Amino acid sequence: GDLPEKPIHRKILIQDVTVEGVAMAIGENDNGILLKRDELAAFMGDMNKYHGGNGDRGFYLECWSKGYWSSTRKQAESISIDELYLNIFGTIQPEKARRLFSDVSDGLTARFALMAFPAERPVQMVDDVPDYKAHQAIVSYFDAI
Repeated sequence: GDLPEKPIHRKILIQDVTVEGVAMAIGENDNGILLKRDELAAFMGDMNKYHGGNGDRGFYLECWSKGYWSSTRKQAESISIDELYLNIFGTIQPEKARRLFSDVSDGLTARFALMAFPAERPVQMVDDVPDYKAHQAIVSYFDAI
């Protein structure tokens, strides 16, 4: 008889992948994917490692726009994605971030939202009565969303 269809492995998190791997994961997951890299400098350094040095940055630029994307390769299965939706999350040291994010030539680094922890400040102990009304307002707000 006929073989059953190959099951789709739905996931929300991917890590060390090629552009084709990212595209396949996005194609199998309608709600998008989170690409998590502990070290964003390594992620950026890995770009264009394959394909003779071109293509990866363009792919990630297109992910920001969330549009249609397709790839046809001689030795691989064709991939078509209607909504290329990818989030990238990772960490980076300040010095590497300065160097990496100063390259604005193609707009890729401008698409990253950076968050940084402030310099450590001494803890100031406060001996005040807690504001229970403000606490309840915040709890209500988060319960609502």
